[in-house]
Amino acid sequence: LRFSRLRQQGGAGEAHTKFSCRHRTLSHTEKNTMHIPVERYLAMLQKELATSLMPEDDNAKRIATYSQRVLNQLVARFNTLPALELKAIQDLGGLLDELNAHLRSIDGAMVLTGTLTWYIRNDPDFEKLEPALQKVTSVLIANPSDKSRSLLQRIVTILAAKEAALDKVTREQELSHQSQDKKAEVPPLDDKQKRALHNYLKTKFDEPTIELGAIKAITGGGSKKTLIIKLLNARKLPATIVLRADHFGGVVESTVVDEYQLIQTLYEGGLPVPQPYIAEPDPSIIGAAFVLLGLLEGENNGDHISIYEPSRTFGLDLATAIGKLHSIPPEKFGNKIRGATMTTRELVLQEMRTFETTWRGSDQASVVLEMGYAWLKDHIHFVDGARALNHCDLACHNWLAKDGRLTAILDWETTVISNPAHDLAYLYHLVIQMMPWEDFIAQYEKAGGKAPAQQEFDFFLLWTGIWRITFLFVARSFFHSGMSESVVLAYGTQHLWQRANCELHKTMARIAERY
Repeated sequence: LRFSRLRQQGGAGEAHTKFSCRHRTLSHTEKNTMHIPVERYLAMLQKELATSLMPEDDNAKRIATYSQRVLNQLVARFNTLPALELKAIQDLGGLLDELNAHLRSIDGAMVLTGTLTWYIRNDPDFEKLEPALQKVTSVLIANPSDKSRSLLQRIVTILAAKEAALDKVTREQELSHQSQDKKAEVPPLDDKQKRALHNYLKTKFDEPTIELGAIKAITGGGSKKTLIIKLLNARKLPATIVLRADHFGGVVESTVVDEYQLIQTLYEGGLPVPQPYIAEPDPSIIGAAFVLLGLLEGENNGDHISIYEPSRTFGLDLATAIGKLHSIPPEKFGNKIRGATMTTRELVLQEMRTFETTWRGSDQASVVLEMGYAWLKDHIHFVDGARALNHCDLACHNWLAKDGRLTAILDWETTVISNPAHDLAYLYHLVIQMMPWEDFIAQYEKAGGKAPAQQEFDFFLLWTGIWRITFLFVARSFFHSGMSESVVLAYGTQHLWQRANCELHKTMARIAERY
């Protein structure tokens, strides 16, 4: 309601809605202090929340939960971010004289002093300041000295404090609204697809009496469709199977058929993965390639960055599973897995070039990304070490839990042969919500894994943070452009973006201090 009133300021007939924000008037035609097109989110929330009020809609809880979290963050940013940005500008002002003096000693950098001074002292505007600050960061990186390193560390510490304060406000708002996200009930296969699948099962598995029962779509990654299918009168197949199919609109180019052989190897190795039954590459049957797998019971116990039901037992189960995974010789998975035919250093450099080009092409200023990419390039030798199959997307949306225990690890579409520190760094922020990191690593080693060196871990902790932010930025461009109105995408590109951005700033600040 508050945002509805704000949207109406200036009159419904005006071409550009304006927002009053702590004595500043922000136009939708200009970049605003939230760095996001607010109206796109508000329009989507209005539609989705109105739809979710339908009493027969089983998807209502998930839509309402995601929408509420996005709205929480928009309110927090609207009310809090201007003051936090002003505080960051004031803190940077404490460095201004020292920073300008150092820039004057660097050839070609003197011109930056005037821009910094203007946006810190005369026209304090964080969004206009940040591109100039990124240029300063680039200059300091290119002219290394004790003074440059000290200034970089203090700059990123100030920015990390801003992100942490914003994150704290939104977390406090959510405490009174926490709820678990249940799996969504969305339209399953149409009648034609059902008939085709029914005939397929009868023929392929010699099941003349088999019938399809209830079909339920479940949530997970955005790149594949996953259905739970009840089977009636089955003699060879189980009473319930999982159909996982490719579909358009995903963010990963792989096909489920690529995953099938991998799942077979993992299943034989004792990993908590579904029993594989068949892979069907022919898209003409149900409109996409698909695989059939056994069903493992459980539910997602959080999202990409938060555990809703912290459990030490679950954490130990996860450590055991990942230790087993990383102990399997990578040669067993063949040469089709990404990274199998190149060194880890070659793989990471290739990915870094792709992601950095994506970021720089966006023309989005970021001090933390400027510092992060520079540090990663200077320390690329840190990636050298052991090699193993890495899942590369280990989070709550890709595993199942039941009664506080791990029952399954799902969605192996992003696997890569790389340093095991890759998976461990990706897991770090989730694990420490359940148990001490040292205890997790002890169990991981007990199950066959080998703990990476600190420098390997730090490298991948920073790299996965940058990877996640850039990936979310691509997803955000889809939402902001109007190519998608998914509430899940809005949730990821607002709620998850803010949390991931906060963690990245903290990681960069720690690394700047440590190295």
